[in-house]
Amino acid sequence: MSISHLPTTIGYISISGTMTLIGFVSNIFSLAALCQSAIRRTTIVWFIILTTITSQLSLTFLLAHVLYIILNQYSLLNHHTLLNLILCKLCSYLSRTFTYISKWSICFVSVSRAQNTKQIRIRNLNKHGVPFDKYDKQKLMLYVLTIFLVAASAVIDILLHRITNDTQNTNQLICITEYSSLSSVWKTVDTLSIFTNHIVPVLLNVYASGIILTIAARSKSNVSHESFISSLWFQIKLRYEQLLCPLLMILCSLPQLLAGFILSCDTWNIVWLKHFIISLYYFAYIPQLLTFFLFIQPSRIYKQAFKQSQIGKLFFK
Repeated sequence: MSISHLPTTIGYISISGTMTLIGFVSNIFSLAALCQSAIRRTTIVWFIILTTITSQLSLTFLLAHVLYIILNQYSLLNHHTLLNLILCKLCSYLSRTFTYISKWSICFVSVSRAQNTKQIRIRNLNKHGVPFDKYDKQKLMLYVLTIFLVAASAVIDILLHRITNDTQNTNQLICITEYSSLSSVWKTVDTLSIFTNHIVPVLLNVYASGIILTIAARSKSNVSHESFISSLWFQIKLRYEQLLCPLLMILCSLPQLLAGFILSCDTWNIVWLKHFIISLYYFAYIPQLLTFFLFIQPSRIYKQAFKQSQIGKLFFK
């Protein structure tokens, strides 16, 4: 790679490293709050804990993937063909898998909150101090099954990636995705996997946001005899902590989805457009960066628990 690309390389490393560091602090703070004894271990709490863990893993493997690509572009792995091949397949798979898992984890938080809005029974459970029942266990089992299916669906990514010589520089090896080596069936499976793991989480977050708002607003308007619109606006202000994460997830995912469907492979030859697409890719990781501000900071209970943690006491004396 030419020395002229060095500023761009440093920029991508800096962005990826900064995102991983910010995410680490945010996720550690979130775990510190949620692991306090004052917090009941409900399914929502467990889903938030799993979200913080998978979010940090997705950021870590994103950084690892970026570092691998840069090392390969500077031909630093050319003399280690086997290692290069392993990293080519593994970095892509782990980055893709944990990115999908973190998105699904956020969905489980959003949908669980929406279901709690629909089901008054959750209040009775809290009154009797019973944080789990068979429905909650079913949710956790569904989560485990979802994670397994996501990890399995991304395995095809290992088959697709291979090492080849760069067409512009035969002395340089590059990691590419090659569909020609697979049958049309596997191509379809890979396309469906990408489509499902991107689109479905967005749709579920839209569903969760709509359920939380409409049911809560309709309930209030029936009691107070206010208009539905005024009740809806009141619920937005009242329940913004529950709406913040799904709405941000939608906002950050849509630009990347639109770019993926509208733009063709030829656009990578246009430098500014290539950097723009990569920026959208980074933008999609904002929810994984800000778990503390999405789940802990807006909640009075979670924020108080954080203040009582060892880390929180360093900031709130």
